[in-house]
Amino acid sequence: MTLTARHKDSGEILRLESVDNFDLIPGVRGDYLCPITGTPVVPVREHIRQDSIVRAHWRVNKKGGVHWPDDVIFDDEYGLERNGKIFVRESDEHLEGKRIVLETFSRYNPGCTADLGEPEKRIYIDSVGKYRIADIAFVMPYGGITVCEVQISPITPLQLEERTIDYLSSGVINVYWFFGSRNAVRDDLPLVHYSLTGHPPFIFDYDS
Repeated sequence: MTLTARHKDSGEILRLESVDNFDLIPGVRGDYLCPITGTPVVPVREHIRQDSIVRAHWRVNKKGGVHWPDDVIFDDEYGLERNGKIFVRESDEHLEGKRIVLETFSRYNPGCTADLGEPEKRIYIDSVGKYRIADIAFVMPYGGITVCEVQISPITPLQLEERTIDYLSSGVINVYWFFGSRNAVRDDLPLVHYSLTGHPPFIFDYDS
């Protein structure tokens, strides 16, 4: 699942929340692809699931495992890897967390824009010759890119440090981490983040 989808011909990025009635979009069910995997996607309406609201999103229109591009680093926020096979499916918590971050950061930083309307942006990492998928990437008024990462699943201090360094060494100006409650109760992650960027981490309690 993703917040956005890319038109297979024009490259247009479409966010469902900006569309009043996506059933009226010509060819929407056959012409839009997942911006990460390139797999056809279909729009899903807002619905209630386990006492929480799952906002409209794009869902991969394919059963079973979805091929993860060889040039993209796979992080477990985007699915599971079992017996060498990758099953790509963002959790509802991660998807909704990204939406909360996108809306909140935009509200308090009115001069920035989500890059080309495409928050889920590929960032090329020179050191490994592959891309990382930024959960939310903003272009700031001065032109620099700020990356916001939503971390619901457990992460080690070393993993957090490596991912942050990947972004900073590739030209990203700021990296902010938004932790779910399972990570927020740990005192090791904020210290690592603070030493790298000079800013304290943000915390939201969505997945409690």
